[in-house]
Amino acid sequence: MKNRFGIMMFLVVVAALLAAVACGSSATAPAPTQPPPTNTPVQGNPPPVEPDMVEEPAPIEDADVVAPVEPGWEHVLKITSGLPNGCAEFNGYQVSRDNNKFVVTVTN
Repeated sequence: MKNRFGIMMFLVVVAALLAAVACGSSATAPAPTQPPPTNTPVQGNPPPVEPDMVEEPAPIEDADVVAPVEPGWEHVLKITSGLPNGCAEFNGYQVSRDNNKFVVTVTN
């Protein structure tokens, strides 16, 4: 009997605590708000500005004239140009002719 009475008291106390928590103050903590955006720049280092691309003559590492296999075909000029650093990239080439003289310009 004492055992049943103890269990009943325990259940009553638990029910009372649950009711107190459920029916307690409905006021909740205010939700945090973000401050309004400002027009002032953020302190610190500005983002890096990349320099403009510049066209430069490419260093010529090798050049070979390949004779035609068949008579009447054209000669071929094979040029190996260099890229001086990791920022350089091949841009193009130009060919000009003055009688028997050919000038090839390669740019990065």
